[in-house]
Amino acid sequence: MSAEDYRINAEVRRHLTSRWVDVSRLQIGTTNGVVYLMGTFEPTVDDALRRVGQQQIDDPVKRLIKLLLIVDRELRRLRNVRDVVHNFRNIKRRGGTWRVSTPRGVQTVSDDDARGDTKKRRKKVAVQTNKTEELREEDGSDTTPQSE
Repeated sequence: MSAEDYRINAEVRRHLTSRWVDVSRLQIGTTNGVVYLMGTFEPTVDDALRRVGQQQIDDPVKRLIKLLLIVDRELRRLRNVRDVVHNFRNIKRRGGTWRVSTPRGVQTVSDDDARGDTKKRRKKVAVQTNKTEELREEDGSDTTPQSE
């Protein structure tokens, strides 16, 4: 392992701790800029999302996946990180579905549910934008410059 990989490991540990992830249940390794996270992904507190500035979610499974998605996105932005590979005991992703092992059994959540309403909001804005453009064309109030 190079000195840069050791630096990335330290940065990943610091980052996970600042996001209230229990690093004592994780094994973290880096090889040539690829970060490997293995073990059990769990927050140290129940309101970890709220503490990192996100809206709190009532469902603990969705809350766990949302925290994982946030952490994954932020780890990929770290300097010299080429990829992040997860191999968790309690969370698996296959296709577009997350499988989370909880004390109550295995629960599944789709990608759309895990991400929240962001995709739905984007689609709604796109539809509204298209309708506005169509209305402008019908009214003749289209403000785009026309060539002669």
